[in-house]
Amino acid sequence: MKRFLWSISARSLASVFIALLVTGSAFAKEPAFKQEIKIRQDTFALIEEKSDLVEDLLDEDKPDWQKIMLNSQHLVAHAANLKVLFPIGSHEGSRAKVSVWEKPEKFNQLLLELNMGFQQLETASQRSMLSEAEAGLERAQDSCKSCHRINRSLW
Repeated sequence: MKRFLWSISARSLASVFIALLVTGSAFAKEPAFKQEIKIRQDTFALIEEKSDLVEDLLDEDKPDWQKIMLNSQHLVAHAANLKVLFPIGSHEGSRAKVSVWEKPEKFNQLLLELNMGFQQLETASQRSMLSEAEAGLERAQDSCKSCHRINRSLW
C-alpha cells in the first residue's frame, strides 16, 4: 500500500513538474520586460494627452493658469519616469528603436530636452507667462519629433 501511494505521489509530482515546465515555456515567449514596456507606452500616452490638453489651454483667449500648472506638473513627473523605463534589453517586444540602446547618449540628451521643456512650461505657468510656456511645450515636443515621424502617435 505504501509503495502504491508513493507511486501515485511520484506520478503526481512529475505531472505537476511537467505542467510547470510547459507553463513556464509559455511565459518565456512573452517579452522579458513586458511590464516596463507597458508602463513606458502608458506614460507616453499620458504625455501625449497632457501635452495636447496644455496646448489647447494655452490657445485659449484667457488661459486657465491653474489647470496649465497642474498639467505641467504631471508632465514633469511623467517625463522624469521615462529615464528608468528603458532598461537594456527592453527593445524586444516593443516599438522603440534599437538606437535608443545603441546610442544612449543621444537618447539621454533628448530625454533631458523633454524634461527641461516641461520644467520650463511649469515655471512659466507658475508666473502666467504665455510665450515662455509655449516655448517650453514646443521644446519638449521637438525632442519627440527628432526621433518620431508622427509626433508621439507611434507609442
